[in-house]
Amino acid sequence: MKTKLLLILTLLSLTIYSQTSVPDDAFETYLETHDASGNVVTVGDANSLGDGTDGNNLVTTSKIDTLKTLSLSFLGIEKLDGIEDFAALESFTFDGNNVALTDVDLSENLNLKSIIIRSFPNLTNLNITGLTSLEDLTLRGSTIITFLDFTALLGLKKIHIGDFSSLTSFNISNLTSLEEFIFQKSNAMNSLDLSTLTGLKRVYISNNTLLSSVTLKTGTTANIDIVQLLGNTMLTCVEVDAGIPINGLTTWYQQHGPIFNEDCANPATYIPDDNFEAYLEANSMGNGIANDDLVTTSNINTITALDVSNQSISDLTGIEDFIALTELKANTNTISTVNLTENISLEKIYLNNNTLTEINVSKNIGLKQLWVRSNTIKNLDVSSNVALEWLVCSRNNIENLDLSVNTAAGFLELHTNNLKTLNLKNISNTTISYFDAKLNPNLSCIQVDDSAYWTTNFATQIDATSSFSVNCNYPTTNVLDAAFENYLETHDRNGNVVALGHINSMGNAIANDGKVFTHRIETVIKLDIQSPNTIADFTGLKDFRDLEIFGYLFGNVFSTIDFSSNLKMKRITLGLNAALTNVTFGNLPDVEYIQLGSDLVANVDLSGLPKLEEFKSLNGKLTSLNTAANSNLKRLTLANNLITSLDLSTNILLERLNATNNKLTSLNLKNNANNLIQTGFFNIRNNPGLTCIEVSDVAYANANWTAKDTQHSFNTDCSAVWSVMTSSATTTVLLTITGLDANNDGAITVAEAAAFTGDANGELNLSGTGITDVEGLQAFTSILQLDVSGNGITDLSPLTNSTFGLIAKSTGKTKTIRKTTAMALETIVLNDNSFEVLDFNTLTNLKNVDISNNPNLVTVSFQNGNNANIISFNSKNTPKLTCILVDDVNASNLSTWQKDAKNTFVASEAECRAKVLSTNTYDLNSSIEMFPNPVTDMLTLKLNNSNSIKKVKTYTVLGKLVSETTSKNINFSEFSDGIYIVKVITEKGIITRKVIKK
Repeated sequence: MKTKLLLILTLLSLTIYSQTSVPDDAFETYLETHDASGNVVTVGDANSLGDGTDGNNLVTTSKIDTLKTLSLSFLGIEKLDGIEDFAALESFTFDGNNVALTDVDLSENLNLKSIIIRSFPNLTNLNITGLTSLEDLTLRGSTIITFLDFTALLGLKKIHIGDFSSLTSFNISNLTSLEEFIFQKSNAMNSLDLSTLTGLKRVYISNNTLLSSVTLKTGTTANIDIVQLLGNTMLTCVEVDAGIPINGLTTWYQQHGPIFNEDCANPATYIPDDNFEAYLEANSMGNGIANDDLVTTSNINTITALDVSNQSISDLTGIEDFIALTELKANTNTISTVNLTENISLEKIYLNNNTLTEINVSKNIGLKQLWVRSNTIKNLDVSSNVALEWLVCSRNNIENLDLSVNTAAGFLELHTNNLKTLNLKNISNTTISYFDAKLNPNLSCIQVDDSAYWTTNFATQIDATSSFSVNCNYPTTNVLDAAFENYLETHDRNGNVVALGHINSMGNAIANDGKVFTHRIETVIKLDIQSPNTIADFTGLKDFRDLEIFGYLFGNVFSTIDFSSNLKMKRITLGLNAALTNVTFGNLPDVEYIQLGSDLVANVDLSGLPKLEEFKSLNGKLTSLNTAANSNLKRLTLANNLITSLDLSTNILLERLNATNNKLTSLNLKNNANNLIQTGFFNIRNNPGLTCIEVSDVAYANANWTAKDTQHSFNTDCSAVWSVMTSSATTTVLLTITGLDANNDGAITVAEAAAFTGDANGELNLSGTGITDVEGLQAFTSILQLDVSGNGITDLSPLTNSTFGLIAKSTGKTKTIRKTTAMALETIVLNDNSFEVLDFNTLTNLKNVDISNNPNLVTVSFQNGNNANIISFNSKNTPKLTCILVDDVNASNLSTWQKDAKNTFVASEAECRAKVLSTNTYDLNSSIEMFPNPVTDMLTLKLNNSNSIKKVKTYTVLGKLVSETTSKNINFSEFSDGIYIVKVITEKGIITRKVIKK
């Protein structure tokens, strides 16, 4: 029996003291210095995950084998040996610890449900076999791994793979439980087959440069809620189940055009225009099915000539798959846009009598004839079409036309436009056979090589106000910044780099002259300066008349920018501009999107942007933002700023809010449309000063808006959550007043204070109650009478302040808010207290004032603009009171005010000083001297007899404490000029004097 007992005890001892080997020093150190919640502890702490000894490469197994969550981030760990003893582990995060790490083996952690492994470029071997409980897997950042096999992980619900630069294939077949698939920036993969993933709900595939095909033909494609395809430049086809529209379902989002096909080996072409499709079907170029918006691609991709003139076609979408086309005729339709960038064999284009606003023929380099008569084209660029012989573009709105590279041009019909500039240089006299540029009233000069020849042969083909010249001096715009000018000189309107003097340059072909041609910039629609630049001054931006899109990133020099003249602006992107302090928008009726961030901008005015839908400022210095005028605002991102208060109650279309990492103390989302902000599109984390968020629907907010701090709560009225901050003595008295604490919870909220109207006479009576201050009473904005007589109060200034303090009932956190409602106070009774300074200037409704029997009262300011309304005033028995500042010293009603003879009415401090005060003291107590008075820098106190200083306080004449010391020397050098009250508290009493600062 003893032997059995000894064996049991031995086994028990081995279990309790079993240790796990952790050979990696960084891994061991983490375990020794952290507890199960990830909090830092000291080595040897009872809650540590180690064995109490750092450096012995051992930890106590019993401390780790029950741990469910482990996160290791940026610790320099090279080996994970020991991880196998984390037997209960369910969630494991491993981030960027060491680039030398090559192996991760989690095959023995059978309870794992979530794995995140990121930023290990040399990771070669990953063993996660046998993890049948695994549901969520994220892998990012390996340059070595070429193949991944997930077939045995049948419980997986989410896979996220990103930045695997060498990954060429993986096996995810038969993962029928998988609901979410994310695949990003894995540039060696050229195809993805997801056909066996029948449970898919969400698919995100982005920025995979070699990816050309994706299979989503699962038999359940229609059940996929979200398909997002972005930045996969080679992607041409996504195979899906029958019945899926070629552009995808309405909840899908992608940037690759009509690419969803039932059979990618024999794809269809999307033809949304019914008349275009009907023509193709009737001429053996369709798929045999009328009105399905599709034709078989193989039936059209060998066609060389197509004439769809007079067919009532408004949309030529699908023409891009006519890749063999050499001649296109589509005259007399209602076509407004056309994409011919894939039709690179085109030689002749006829698009007369349509509604085109623009046409891009830059890819049609073999083009010989371009006919676009009678459209509404404003900008026409044929600089890539050097073989062009015929150009017919009359009856449009073209403003500037440069044909200087079209040396083969022989037929030019340019009449009836809005031409301002026309460049015909380099066009040979021997090739030109027809020219007509009449009816261009703004065209004064036409640039040519031989003005005499053109004048002799074509003078009748231009307006009388036009002429030919070898040098047309076009209007210029001043561009003062050399870097900005250089950018314009060396870039075209599409942001492509060009040589100085290039036909499509936005400059004037002269470097560093501080000028560009106005006509070359005023029609520019998009100015997106993406590369790092040193532009310090955007003077000249105002002449970009048609600018709709502006972007500038990584600017480290410029501090201000003004868009107020760019009235067609729609999108503005400014980011990572470290010196930027001021952005002016003005009134821009069409702006929809603005992005700022990583700058020094503290305030922006959005009031002139009625169509603004999205505003972003990331990692900025914004302290405030007013969106009241932005009724169309849908998306608001303000992460990592300094904003303290945000009122979104008028933004009824708001769908997204990110205000993480600010200094919010107030947030109002009571817009009666909380349901528009769905789960995942709300984040206000890391706002420690915020406790209450005002909303319309508390239940919805609690259910869906979970990205918040633990102290955050939702309420339909946040004024009911914060209590007015008063001293304990005042609070005790207030809680005894019937009806004030409406819900009897022992605290006076802002709402309760504001709603309280006093007794039957409108009075809040606190006389003789022993209170020592009036802090918090300014929240009682509805009372008509306040009586605080017979207490020991010395300071009234909190009552007249524009702010007051609040305390959160649940957490005890405090904050200061601005008083938005003026006090209704008509009667104030302050007699028998110890006030030294009284200021009634902001109490504009006063009618009755009693400040009698205040023996320490020195000055009173009563310039509230309504002295004429005073019914009674009493300042009797105030022996130290000399000056009372009033609205009008000659007012007749002052004669009815009761006061001491020494109390004098004055209009200003200067008058008080001149008429009443000497530059010595108003208290002739001989026990103390103050000099010099008036004082410029240092005021010195000298006490006679055996008296000594306990404390010296200095106040402004309005009662603000500006200095407190125990020294006999007071520094006045930083004070502004005026009268100050110096209160000296001594062993033998209090002495108060007025001092003049010059």
